[in-house]
Amino acid sequence: MRILDPRIASLLFCGTLLREQSKEKPLRFYLDLKDSPEDQDRAILSFYKAKGVNWAAPLKCILQGIADVALLFEGEQDHLVPCCSQTLIDSDLFVVAGRMIGHSFLHGGPLLPGISPVVVHVLMGGPIETAEFKLEDCPDLEQRHTIQLLQGNHNLSEEEKEEVTRLAVSWDLPGFSEHHRKWLFNRLLQHAVLYRTKCQIKQLRHVKETNLWSLITVILQHIAWPVADSDDDDESLHPEIVTRQITFLREYIQEATSDQLQKLMPFWTGWEVPSNSLQVKVCKGKFFKASGR
Repeated sequence: MRILDPRIASLLFCGTLLREQSKEKPLRFYLDLKDSPEDQDRAILSFYKAKGVNWAAPLKCILQGIADVALLFEGEQDHLVPCCSQTLIDSDLFVVAGRMIGHSFLHGGPLLPGISPVVVHVLMGGPIETAEFKLEDCPDLEQRHTIQLLQGNHNLSEEEKEEVTRLAVSWDLPGFSEHHRKWLFNRLLQHAVLYRTKCQIKQLRHVKETNLWSLITVILQHIAWPVADSDDDDESLHPEIVTRQITFLREYIQEATSDQLQKLMPFWTGWEVPSNSLQVKVCKGKFFKASGR
């Protein structure tokens, strides 16, 4: 069977890539617990900083302990965002993180557990304007408190207005005004979460070196998500239930291993390549069910 669409054809390698590369020279990585934590960190970074590596090659890995590595993400679980550290950026540690994520996914490990959906959205090439920000995505609690003052329509005290203005001006945004209160809330949140992490996200995109990112991207792009109040959905289901189930499926796809995604497509469509339209409908039931099954 010939697949003429280059984008779809590129996904076919996911099930065969490791087999095709099985006879290539193995990647070898060894970590010695007797080494100092600094030397252990250096071994990990050296391995993933190497250029021109065939990450699909067989991996021969001997780990005799858990190395302490720099904290690259901060914030709450499921809302983690890249740290705003110039030292980490200058050291290309987010490049290392991108390669580690892709390498883990390629060999059946997790992809992006705990990462903010907003960061995942932008990593996949989604525009910031369509990202759904939440206050929990802001890792700095003081900044979060200031931004939260703009929520709702309650009157702000003069001190609160000054607090908002100080933060806005520090990020080259206009100060507080009731006329653009909602707009300022969104812009401050965007800046706190994404605008300060552009370089980190750019480096994280080195996950593409494993050629696996397109699989998740195409799956999510091809899904026709139901609208919470749509007439197509079971009228007895509350919109919050519909939204919760949609969120669960999206997070599952984002965090699933390569093996799980390869099993999901045949279950959903009967074929391992995503079709041009993947329909989702939320209805009563205990398990996910494929159409006609």
